[in-house]
Amino acid sequence: MRSPTSMSPGCSPGSPRIIATVSGSLGSPSARSRCSPALCSEQGTPREKSKHAIASGYFSSVSPTICRRAEEPAFAPRPCESSSRPRARIATVLALVMAASCNSIRPQEGRGGEPAAASSGQPAPAELAAGHGAPPRSPAVAGPPGLASPPGAAAGRATAEAIAASAGAFLEGLSRGSRGRAQLAFESGEREDWHYVPRRRAGLALGDMDDRERGAAHALLRAGLSPEGYRKLEGVLLLEGILGGIEGSPAFRDPGRYHVAVFGQPGPLGPWGFRFEGHHVSLNFTSAGRAVATTPAFLGANPAEVPSGPRKGLRVLAVEEDLGRAFLASLTPAQRQRAVIAPTAPPDLVTEASRRAALPGFDGLPAAEMTPAQRAALIRLLEVYACNFPDDVAQGHLRRIERAGVERLHFAWAGSAAPKQSHYYRIHGPTHLIEYDNRGGDHIHTVFRDLQDDFGDSLLARHLQQGHGAPAGRRP
Repeated sequence: MRSPTSMSPGCSPGSPRIIATVSGSLGSPSARSRCSPALCSEQGTPREKSKHAIASGYFSSVSPTICRRAEEPAFAPRPCESSSRPRARIATVLALVMAASCNSIRPQEGRGGEPAAASSGQPAPAELAAGHGAPPRSPAVAGPPGLASPPGAAAGRATAEAIAASAGAFLEGLSRGSRGRAQLAFESGEREDWHYVPRRRAGLALGDMDDRERGAAHALLRAGLSPEGYRKLEGVLLLEGILGGIEGSPAFRDPGRYHVAVFGQPGPLGPWGFRFEGHHVSLNFTSAGRAVATTPAFLGANPAEVPSGPRKGLRVLAVEEDLGRAFLASLTPAQRQRAVIAPTAPPDLVTEASRRAALPGFDGLPAAEMTPAQRAALIRLLEVYACNFPDDVAQGHLRRIERAGVERLHFAWAGSAAPKQSHYYRIHGPTHLIEYDNRGGDHIHTVFRDLQDDFGDSLLARHLQQGHGAPAGRRP
C-alpha cells in the first residue's frame, strides 16, 4: 500500500467512483442527469446508420456505449482496466465534482476554421510560453531520450502483447493490395508525421475496408485503449458524421476517412508501431521489447455539444472540460492570479502537432503551492487523460509522474472561465504535458504527450542499448 501522501492513480475497478459538479465547489455533489430518450434510440436515416457502422464497426455498438443506465454518468471517467494488485486511493477525498451528464460532444469547425497542417518538424509556437507577470520559471525541456525509463515491461507488457496480436490478425485478414496500403516500413518518415486536421494520410481508410476488416481494425483499437478511451474514440468518429450534417458537407466530414497504418512487422520484440488517425484523432503506438509507448495521443470534439437532432446534448469530452473548469474555480484569488497566464485563449494547442513537444518554462500554479485537496483534484484531472489507455500503460505514466514529483506539476489557464467561451488549460511537469484548448467554447482539442517518450524515443533508445549495444540517449 502506498503512503497516504503518495499519488495513487486509482484506476482499478474497485476504486470508488467520484462524481463531481461543474459548479466548481469542493464538496457539493450534484444531481445526475438522465439519458435523453432521443440519445438512447437508434434514430437516423440509412445514410447516418451507414456512417455510424463505419465509425464503430457496427451501428448497434454506438447507442449502448453512449447511453448507459440512467443512474450512471456517460463518458465519465471510469476506472482503468483491472489490475491484479490492490492500490490505495488518493488519501484526500477528491470532492471536485464532475457533471454527470448523459450527453457529451459539440458543433462548429468548418473547413475554413481548420488550422493549416504544419510539417512535423516545425517548432512549437510561443503564444502562451511566458506567464503574464509571473516570476521566471526553470526551463521545461525534458532532456534527451533515455534519461528516464519509459513505461517498460512491468508497466506495458500486457498491452504490448495484445496490440501485437491484434495488429497481426488485422494484417493477415487483408488482401495483398489492402495490406500494401496499410503496412509501411518502421523507418518510414510517415510514422512521425502526425496531425489532427483533415488531410491526405498514409494507411488504409475505414471506408475502404469491408465489415470483417473494419471489425479487426476496431479490435486493434480496443486492445490499445481502455474501455473509456475506446468509448471516447467512438464518440469522436460519431461526431464527424454529425459535423458533416451541420456543415452540409457529408463527403468531406466522412467517418470513413480515418486511417490505420502499421509500421514494421508486429511482434513482441522487434520495433514496430501503428497509428490511427483522421480529423480530431491521432493515436500513436510504438512497441519494442514487450513494452509500448502511447503518445502523442490527440482527441478532439466538434461540436463540443451537439446542438440539435437525435444526439442533442451529446458531449464526448465533457469530463475534460468540466473538471478543468471546476479545478480553476477551486483556486483562491491569489492562486488564480498565478494560474491564469493570459486573458485570451490561444487559437489552438500551443505545441500544435510538433514532432517533439517543448515549452521554454513551467508557467502557471505549481502543485507545491496547492492544498492537498487541490493536488488530489489535479491528479484526478490528469488521470482522465492517462486512463484512456489500459491499466498497465496508465499506471506506467502515472508512476513516472509521481517519481518526478507531483509537486513539480504546474496548472495553467488562459481565456474565459465561463462555459461556451474560448478557454485553454495545460498540466505540465518534467515528464508529461497535457493541453486542452476550446476554440469558441464549442470546438475542443486535447493532447497527452510524453516529453521523453513520444513516438517511443526513450523506449527505442533503451531497446537498442539493451539489445544492440547502442549508447543510451541515442535515437535509432
